[in-house]
Amino acid sequence: MHEITWLDAVSRFNKEFSGKRSTALQHAQCQRDFNAFLRLQGRSDAMLHEITRGDAKAFEGYLVNRRTPCLAKATVRKKCSRVKQEFKWGILNKYIEENPLDEVRTASVANKTTYVEVPSVKIHAILSKIECPHARMVLALCRFGGFRYNETAVNTWEGCVDLAGGQLTIKSNKTPPMRSCPIFADLRPYLEAVVEKDRRGPLQSRWAAEQTSRTAIVKLIKEAGYEPWPKILHNLRKNRATELLAQFPPQSVAAWLGHDVSVLLEYYAIIKSEDFAGARNFRA
Repeated sequence: MHEITWLDAVSRFNKEFSGKRSTALQHAQCQRDFNAFLRLQGRSDAMLHEITRGDAKAFEGYLVNRRTPCLAKATVRKKCSRVKQEFKWGILNKYIEENPLDEVRTASVANKTTYVEVPSVKIHAILSKIECPHARMVLALCRFGGFRYNETAVNTWEGCVDLAGGQLTIKSNKTPPMRSCPIFADLRPYLEAVVEKDRRGPLQSRWAAEQTSRTAIVKLIKEAGYEPWPKILHNLRKNRATELLAQFPPQSVAAWLGHDVSVLLEYYAIIKSEDFAGARNFRA
């Protein structure tokens, strides 16, 4: 077994990492968190093999209780999962024999606290006040088409939109890499509003697929007279999923949005406030 410090291991891991730039940035943030945890213990120069299962549990506790700001359970698990990959790299390269994070829970869990109802009437009102066609297209596709943000940039008019056939063919960097979705009635007007000569090339090109300009979108929402909600674009997709689930079978909605049914129900279905009140009048 070879020896290497945690910091040197991180440096080598980053040089060898071949994933997406956005994922590399997430790894870097998690590495900074682990570095901060080691500094608190006066162990910035710790050898990789010196980091124990007890340290791993203590790191989990640091993320929950001592990190500023403290993190939600879903975020803690995601960060631990990223750091766990660095130690897995250490095993593959024979620097350590076991992964100290093996006993730390890293399975994904839905963070229900960030779910926000964003009624369609509110989005229509906001869109009516946004002059930029690219920004309007992003919000409309995410809220009424169930698009992920990056899908608005990687798809083209020619390959994606069939207005006559009423269908969207959506390319994605997720699984599945391609899916079909109906052009819903509340989305169609925003697609048809784009003049025909502009229906070519990317659906929107103002922001690149890997760079969501949330700051600009927040500004547009505020300029329309509304207060931005948490997880702005993600909650638009969640609201579309919730509306569709109220009308169509889960397997259909999952296929249209590009998810397994279990993932759709756990992560994207929102419990709407009016459902609880309406259920008081329900009779089987």
